[in-house]
Amino acid sequence: MTASRNSSSIDSKYFEDVGRYPLLSRVEEIELARKARDGNEEARKTLILSNLKLVITIAKSYSSYGVPFLDLIEEGNLGLIKAVSRFDPEKGFRFSTYSSWWIKQSIVRAISNFSRTIRIPIHVFQLMKKYIAMDNSTENLSQTEKAGVLGISNKKLRMIENLVMNIKALDVSNSVDSYNELTTNIDPPDDTDVEKIILQQIEHEELARLLDRLSEREKLILKIRYGFNDGVTHTLAETGLVIKVSRERVRQLEVRALRKLRCLLEAQDPAEENLCL
Repeated sequence: MTASRNSSSIDSKYFEDVGRYPLLSRVEEIELARKARDGNEEARKTLILSNLKLVITIAKSYSSYGVPFLDLIEEGNLGLIKAVSRFDPEKGFRFSTYSSWWIKQSIVRAISNFSRTIRIPIHVFQLMKKYIAMDNSTENLSQTEKAGVLGISNKKLRMIENLVMNIKALDVSNSVDSYNELTTNIDPPDDTDVEKIILQQIEHEELARLLDRLSEREKLILKIRYGFNDGVTHTLAETGLVIKVSRERVRQLEVRALRKLRCLLEAQDPAEENLCL
């Protein structure tokens, strides 16, 4: 009980501290971003601190996946820091829109790592999501009726219920009402259509930038295999015919290219990116 109370106190102090930093106007964002790009550490710090509230807002949207809320915030903060190092104020994006993509990437990666740690099979994870959504939208269903909705046996339903409750119990920080958060929408709120388009553009630009860090052969293999140019994916054998190497060689080069790409995506700044190559 004491540990939980202490943790809750720490959470409250953090949220109180974050609330002290005012939001930035677009003009202030651009000015600070330009200074940060030129190496001004104070401007970089201000840009980060003024957007910590954005991280909390985004993290709340993912709090039903069982990862402790403060852990989500911590991961989101890492994404925010990464966004500051990559933001180009001359491209016309609001920093909050640009950074939200990086914040979400970091949080989703943390959730993915958490899921692997507790070894929940993907089909079970999907059932858990359906269970939470069903529990939120229906009232007074019997166990048999719930099992019928999910298309599973009563025994499997009890297993799913226990998993949901166990994951909920892992968040002992009490910074968010775990049960209320678990019974909200499973997926984060939809962005507006305009924001979706902007986020997609940012994602495409970032992917293109990272692909350009690979060798020409590695870049070509990924473009052919995953249809980055025309939206048409190709098999290892088909890719091998295009670049005139064996199917096995394509596989080896693809594995190496994906490993580099993953490393580049996780790098915090250009200096770390260079270590990936």
